[in-house]
Parts: sequence; C-alpha cells; structure tokens
Amino acid sequence: MSAVTYETAIELSSNSGESRRSMAFECRPRGYYCGGGEWHAQFPPSDHTGFVFNAAIGELSVPLPNCPQPGQIGSEWVQVISQPVARLQVGDDQYVFNEKELRQSSAIAIVGVRVQRYLIRRVDPVQ
Repeated sequence: MSAVTYETAIELSSNSGESRRSMAFECRPRGYYCGGGEWHAQFPPSDHTGFVFNAAIGELSVPLPNCPQPGQIGSEWVQVISQPVARLQVGDDQYVFNEKELRQSSAIAIVGVRVQRYLIRRVDPVQ
C-alpha cells in the first residue's frame, strides 16, 4: 500500500473572532498486521507539529490527527474522532489539554481559544 494524503482543518473561536486553518499530510504504513482474517495497515504516530496558535497567554499546538485505516475516511469532511492532546506553552511551563477540555465553552477563558470543529478528509484518489 502506498501513501495516502489527507487534509485536516481546525475551526477555532476566541475573543477576537473565529478562524479556520487547514493542512495536508501524508500517511504511509510502516507495517501490516492480521486481524479477523484480514490485513490492516499499521501507521506510526504523527511526528508533525500540526497547528500552532498564538493564544492569549502562550503558544497552543494541536498535533495532526492519527492516520485513519484505509477506507475509514472518504473525500467528504468528517469530524476527527479522537483529537490528539494539545499543548500550551506559557514561558517555561507546558500545560496539556485533551479534546473535551478544548471543546468546552470555558476553554476561551482558560486557554484563550476553543476548538469548534476538527475535521479530516481524504484528498488523493481512492485506489
């Protein structure tokens, strides 16, 4: 199986308004495993920084989503099921936020931004 290209988009709201950013990334399997009588691709965790935002109190980084299994995601935008952990750097301190914390309305007061939607779609042709 060759590499598959996906596009991801994140929509945020903050005290200064709403914004949307998108980025393409490639998933290349590092191996395969057999489960249920079928072969499945095994993807390494993403090492890409992903999205970086200047929040009110520091720099917020939201990594790219994990690579989905082939056939899970089509060309239509769908919600990322499991958003990676985000990190907020404030001076020498780093704070970790999970997806539920960043989706709550109180996230604007705490972090400076709130994740409205985190989306993914496949952009290369299905083979």
